[in-house]
Amino acid sequence: MKLRILQVLALALIIAGSSCNNGTGNKSDKDSALTTKHKYMRYNANSPGGQKALAAMQKALDSMRKMDCSNVLSLYYQGAMHWIPDTINNNTLCPSYANKSQLKKAWDNCTHVPGIEINFLAWHRLYIWHFEEIVRKLSGDADFALPYWGYTDTTNLFANRVMNEMMRKEGSSLFEKSRFQPLNEGKPISGAIVKALDLKPLMRLKDVYLFTKTIDNAPHGAMHNYIGGGNANTYDIFNPIYNCNCNNTGPANDTCNGGLMANVPSAGFDPIFYLHHSNIDRIWQQWTNSPNGKLVTVDDLKAYPWGYTFFNPDGSEKDYTAEEVIAAIYNVDYEYDDTPTPAEAKDDATKAKKQPSLFLSAKKFADTVVSQKINKVMTDNTISFSVKNDAPKLQTLLKKDNSPKNTIIVMKVSFTREPKGIYQVYINQPKGQALNPDGDYFAGFMTFFGAKHHAQHIQGNTLSATGRAEKVFLFEMTDQFNTTNAAQKGTYEVSIVNEEGKGAAAITVESVSVIVK
Repeated sequence: MKLRILQVLALALIIAGSSCNNGTGNKSDKDSALTTKHKYMRYNANSPGGQKALAAMQKALDSMRKMDCSNVLSLYYQGAMHWIPDTINNNTLCPSYANKSQLKKAWDNCTHVPGIEINFLAWHRLYIWHFEEIVRKLSGDADFALPYWGYTDTTNLFANRVMNEMMRKEGSSLFEKSRFQPLNEGKPISGAIVKALDLKPLMRLKDVYLFTKTIDNAPHGAMHNYIGGGNANTYDIFNPIYNCNCNNTGPANDTCNGGLMANVPSAGFDPIFYLHHSNIDRIWQQWTNSPNGKLVTVDDLKAYPWGYTFFNPDGSEKDYTAEEVIAAIYNVDYEYDDTPTPAEAKDDATKAKKQPSLFLSAKKFADTVVSQKINKVMTDNTISFSVKNDAPKLQTLLKKDNSPKNTIIVMKVSFTREPKGIYQVYINQPKGQALNPDGDYFAGFMTFFGAKHHAQHIQGNTLSATGRAEKVFLFEMTDQFNTTNAAQKGTYEVSIVNEEGKGAAAITVESVSVIVK
């Protein structure tokens, strides 16, 4: 019994330590490995364990790239499960697929859209977990686990912000030319993307749906666009899945913008996708372990059902119910070299984490303090506007029933071409003060990876006659409102900045609301 108590205490100390850790850099495997019940360890790609895993992954992808695209274990089939273009002319990589009438089982299945987006982290966790099992079998490495690209780590920044050399070696099955060229040349991540890799604002969130939407924007979507074309994506990149050159400067109705990772229908075909999502999964686990973390619930998934169909290493199909999804994502057989995935505890704190998300209820926008049409076009790298405040109503709602409240800014943005830039949003930012995503005035990032794609394919063809699509952003501002006394001001001054300022598609801020939840 004493031994069991000591084991529980040791695990609790590990969890407490990891909850405030945004990355440990390149520890040795001996130093960073955790002693737990989990069978597999996902290592930083730059560590010795990560290098060994990449060698096994390369061996497996040597086989997966040679398989016919109708083979469920092939890289093509696995990539198309994330999504695939509706039409591919002269598809030499998969002659049996030319248009969406020929979709195969479980293709076109990722999700990032409102409501359904609650499935985003859970679906991708199971997607890369099944991929991991396939690689383990085909590589012959019984210990294989997906490494992660630790670009969000706060130590040894240069090493962690350079794509691993094994991913950059031409001729390797891990290499993909259709990326932002400086990354393939071994240059570190730089420019506007760097601020979007700061996890501190993300880790302050206390609702699982709000966390999901926020991590989807940054670092997830921001890194997809960066890997696929840099901060602005203004030059041609040949995309082998679309089988054409893709850029962000041609006609508004062009089919693709940038390399594989910059487009939802081609992202899953680049091997770096799996290291990227391994890191996103790791960040999710860090937040889940933290005091602010909450769990996705069966009720959340049943409110916004989505298909979970994957394939086992023997080629057999696996379909998950909502209950099976929850059981699978919170009882995984792996952990990260700096982040445990503990077995679910049965204490009051964990029970509290099982409350369904506040933002998935039918009344999620019922307590609206302000709702104002803006209709302002952003054509330069900066736009500012005022939103009227109803301070008395806000104070009344905040005091109603004396329960903890969240103050949320809801911003609806429309666009014709899917923007590739990284947009920072600030509320009441003092003039002349340096922009700081970790400061009191920062609301959040806006990125648009897959926004037009999802509007066309998942949200029910919601593009207008002019081809405009919409995306809604939620910014949790409770602490900022209190710190800056924003609730007492007559107006909110909203500023949106795209620091790259080149090649940015014109966006229109349609409306802004403030809600209390």
